[in-house]
Amino acid sequence: MTAVTYFFKNLFASIFIIMSMWVFTHAFASETMQNNTEQQHSTIKTKVETLLLEIENKISSKHIDKQVKIYSIIINRIEEKKQINNLSSKNKTILEYLEISINKQVEAITQKSQRSVEDITGVIILENSWFDLPETILHDTENDIYLVSNISGVITEKDDTGFISKVSPQWDILDLKWIDWNDEDVILHSPKWIAIYKDNLYVADIDTIRVFNRTTWVQIKNIVIDNTTFLNDIIIWKDGTMYVTESALDTEFKPTWKDAIFKVTQDGTISALAKWTHLNQPNGLILLENGDVKTVMRWWYYMYSVTPSWKIKDKVPTPVTKLDGLVLLENWDYLISSWDAPAVYRLAKGDTMFIKEFTASETPANMQYDYSRKVLLMPLLKNNTLIFMPLK
Repeated sequence: MTAVTYFFKNLFASIFIIMSMWVFTHAFASETMQNNTEQQHSTIKTKVETLLLEIENKISSKHIDKQVKIYSIIINRIEEKKQINNLSSKNKTILEYLEISINKQVEAITQKSQRSVEDITGVIILENSWFDLPETILHDTENDIYLVSNISGVITEKDDTGFISKVSPQWDILDLKWIDWNDEDVILHSPKWIAIYKDNLYVADIDTIRVFNRTTWVQIKNIVIDNTTFLNDIIIWKDGTMYVTESALDTEFKPTWKDAIFKVTQDGTISALAKWTHLNQPNGLILLENGDVKTVMRWWYYMYSVTPSWKIKDKVPTPVTKLDGLVLLENWDYLISSWDAPAVYRLAKGDTMFIKEFTASETPANMQYDYSRKVLLMPLLKNNTLIFMPLK
C-alpha cells in the first residue's frame, strides 16, 4: 500500500464516520423522535454504541490525535443540537447519553497515551500502553527521529503482528504505527534490530531481513537467511555490507545450537562470518574500523570480536550473562545491557562501572546512542517503556 493510498483510505474513513454521526445526531434532535417508545430509545442507544465501535475500527490507533479530533467535532455537533428550544426531553436524554459515551471514549484514549516522567537522575521514562514489546530504538540522524521496533505478538512466532513507531527526541510519539502489519502490503512478524543504509530501512525479523523505503515506508523486498530462527542485531558497513547475528532460539525459546554471524552484501550474497555453537547466542553488534565485528553473548559472560577470517579474539569478561545491547561510546568505552542483572554496565579499560539498575520485572533490550545529545536510548521490552538516559 502506497502512502497516497493510505492517506485516502483514512480520509474516506474519517468522512464516513463524521457523516454517520451527523445523521444520527440530526435524527435524534428531530421532532419525529418525540413519540419514541422505551424500546426505540433502547435501540437508539445500541446504535450509538455500534457507531462508537465503528469509529475505533475505521480509524487506526496510530492516529490517536485524529481520533480525538473527530470525537471533538461530534461533541460540538451534539452541543449545537442540545440548544434547540423545542427539543423533547427524551431527545435531550439521548444526546446526553451519546455525549457521555463519546467523552468516555476520549478519556480511555488519552489514558492510554504517553506519559513521560523524569527521575532524580535526569533519566526520562516514557511509558505508553500503545507500545507493545518494544525491542530496539534507532536514532535516524538524518531526520533526527527515533524509530522503535515493537514485536507485539509472540517473540518467536510468525504471526504478522509487528510494527515500528516514530518518536521525537522530545519524547512525543509522532506516529505509533509508522510501519504496521495491518497494512496489506507489509509483512512484519517479530521486528528486532533496525538499521539504515542510504534510502532503505533494514529490520531483523525471525529468519528474514525486511527492507523498507525509509521515506515512504513501502516494503521493497525480503532477504531470507535459510536455517535461521532468531535473527537479532544488524550492523551495516559503509559499502552497504550487513552483518547479522543469529541468536539461535526456537519457538519455545530453547537453543537450536546453530549460532552464527552472517554477512550479507548489497547484491544479496549471504555467507557466514562465523558459525559455531560456542558463539553462545551472539546478540548486540558493533563493527570496528579494522573490519572486526564485536558482539556480546546472550548465554555467557563475555564480549568478544570476530575477524573476517573467522577468528575469535579480544575476549572481555562481563559481570553478568544474558547480554542484549552493545554500544560503543566516543571514548571507546562500551555499554552493555543485561536481562540477568537486570542492568546497564559501562566497560572501560580495565574497569567495569555500574550505570543503571532495573527491577527484576524490567527487561532492558537492544540499546542505541544519540551521539549528538549524548543520550542512551533503551526500551524495556516487557514493560512497554522507553528510557532516555543522559550520559556524562
